[in-house]
Amino acid sequence: MARVSKENWIIAALDLLAEKGIEHVRVEPIAQNLKITKGSFYHHFKNRSDLHFQMLGYWENRQFDYLNQLKATPYSTPKEELRSLFLYIMKKDVRHDIAIRHWSVTQEEVRVSINRIDQHRLDYCASIFHKMGFKAVDKIARAQFVYYSQVAEQHIFLEQNNYDPLEMLERRMEILLQ
Repeated sequence: MARVSKENWIIAALDLLAEKGIEHVRVEPIAQNLKITKGSFYHHFKNRSDLHFQMLGYWENRQFDYLNQLKATPYSTPKEELRSLFLYIMKKDVRHDIAIRHWSVTQEEVRVSINRIDQHRLDYCASIFHKMGFKAVDKIARAQFVYYSQVAEQHIFLEQNNYDPLEMLERRMEILLQ
C-alpha cells in the first residue's frame, strides 16, 4: 500500500470540503478517496478537529506563499505587476477559497483566517496602485474594487463566451487606471 503524506491527507480533505462542505470532511471518506485505510490518518493527526485546524493552516500558508511569490517577482512597471496579479487570479483554482469562505460562516477561527488573507490581498493590491501614484483613498478604493469584484466573480458562474478573457483583463485595467 502506498504511503500517504500529511499533505496528501490535507489536500484530499480540502478537495472534499470544496465538493461537499465541512460536515462531510471525515476520516473514512478521505481514506476512501485516497484508497488507503483510515489507520494512517492517526500517524498525522490527533483527531478530526486537528485535521480541520491543519487544513486551515495549510490553506492560509499557501495563500501567503502565493502572494509573497508575486511580491518577490521583479516587474518593469506597476502596470505589469497589476497585469500579473490579474492573470494569477484568472488562472487560480478557487475551489478551496470558496469552500473556506463558506466554512467561515459557521466557524469563527476560519473567519479570522479569511480576514487575515483578505487584508493581506487588499494591502498587496493597494501597494500596486500606490506605486502607480494613487494616493490614500484612491489606492484603497481601487484595491477594494479589484479584490471585491474578484471574490464576487468566484461565485458567479455565467458563461461569457462573447468576450476574450485577456481582452477583458486589458479593458478592466484601462478603466481602473483612468
